[in-house]
Amino acid sequence: MRSSGNSGTDEERARNVLSRLQKCQTDAGLTDGQSAQLLLQLQADFLKLRKASPTAASVLRVEQELQTTARARRVRLRPSKWNFPRGMQDFQYIHGTSAKSGKEGSGDCAGLERNLLLLLHGFGGRKEPFVDFAQTMRLPLTACLVFNAPEALPEELLDDPPGFSWFSMWDETTGDFIQPSPKERRRLKSMESCKDLLWKAISVLTAEVGWCLNEIFLFGYGQGGSVVLDMLLQAPPASFGRASLGGTVAVAGEVLPERRHGTPRLEGQEAAVLLINGGKDRLTSPEAAEASAQYLRQALRGPVRLEIFPDRGAEMLHGERESRCFMEFLSEHLHGVGRKGSEEAMHKLGADPVSFTDDGLCVVKQVSDCFLDEMD
Repeated sequence: MRSSGNSGTDEERARNVLSRLQKCQTDAGLTDGQSAQLLLQLQADFLKLRKASPTAASVLRVEQELQTTARARRVRLRPSKWNFPRGMQDFQYIHGTSAKSGKEGSGDCAGLERNLLLLLHGFGGRKEPFVDFAQTMRLPLTACLVFNAPEALPEELLDDPPGFSWFSMWDETTGDFIQPSPKERRRLKSMESCKDLLWKAISVLTAEVGWCLNEIFLFGYGQGGSVVLDMLLQAPPASFGRASLGGTVAVAGEVLPERRHGTPRLEGQEAAVLLINGGKDRLTSPEAAEASAQYLRQALRGPVRLEIFPDRGAEMLHGERESRCFMEFLSEHLHGVGRKGSEEAMHKLGADPVSFTDDGLCVVKQVSDCFLDEMD
């Protein structure tokens, strides 16, 4: 067993953390914010203990008690990388802001988020630009988890530093990219392995951190967009029951052509989908985007929205129109904010649901605008 060489001190620290956890469990006077702040601090203390004595019984007990207390207090701790499957341990977690915070209020609802957005980069990409993207968005009541894809690309294939891929894209024999055809299955087989890893990662987030599946949203760009769309085409693993993901956004992505060659099976999820594509995209043509949307509408039980911007290529989100399209979708579906939050509040008060009118003159519109303004 690796040890810090000061086991007595480690044992004392573990007992101290357990004592503070017990206070959090029994102190009815703690507010939600105080509970979250205390539990996140205790998690930081636990991580130091685990680094020194990863297999000590007292440390393992701290981990168990920490998870139990956080779930009871409905606090979402930062996910621990060692619990994730190999290939999905390279990620960064970003806390959200409160629904009422200003632009400078980063992380002021840490642990109390109601949504989790998983971000997947494109082929050859890395997580760092998407970490910046998540931090710039400052989504209210929404934490973000940004992964590097599991397959590292050879340095000679792309610029330094090398990037990553979610599934196989090239023929190892010829060195050429795999061309889709009705009988081609190599990319689909690799896609299935990738989705299996992602579902295992999501299982960690639900079973150990306490997220509900409908609180988890997916965002994918390029190749990552194809992955998040494919994630919806079958029901989640049996352990999730009949639940569905909260929603999915794909930018410059498509349902793979070899997938579209088949007849969609009516077993997809109920999650809402937004596809943002460009009229000048040479990799995913407008026709491919339209075909993808049509395939999804036949396979899924939720709404599918496709927006093709004529002057857009294959780049990430840019410009006011594209950003507003994205933020409007989130305002419709994120829990606790925008239109969704207004409907939840009305339901809690026992009032009738509020819907949009043609001229948009309703309370929900005002809340949605506040949400969108915060994102500008």
